[in-house]
Amino acid sequence: MDALGRGRNKRSPLVGCLVVTLVVVLFIVALVFGSDQYCRYEINQRLPIYPESTLVSQEFNGLRPRATGASQVVVSTPDDPETVTEWYRQLNLERVKREGPQGLASVNYVVEANPEGEGSVIYYRTECGI
Repeated sequence: MDALGRGRNKRSPLVGCLVVTLVVVLFIVALVFGSDQYCRYEINQRLPIYPESTLVSQEFNGLRPRATGASQVVVSTPDDPETVTEWYRQLNLERVKREGPQGLASVNYVVEANPEGEGSVIYYRTECGI
């Protein structure tokens, strides 16, 4: 072996390109799934689904509802709109005192009297992404 290192085994440039490509792909996959999980956690902390409600419909453009992307989930409950609104008001007061405002997710809900009978219909609209 001489001073310039001739005689050592050289790796093919193709192997280096494959390793770099693999690292980049793994980073992107981790970013997508990590942001999806973070968004899901934040949305569920800030705007949980009303207890003992029944799913009516859901639409989403991400990996799953109420995570990365935009989604609309509709549920019904036998409770009247005033009870539902008060439950969310108390929940948000406690959360803001404990944690303060949050970051990435945009969360909204609308409560209406159930047009088909007793109780309420709750419309959740969420958006989140990095």
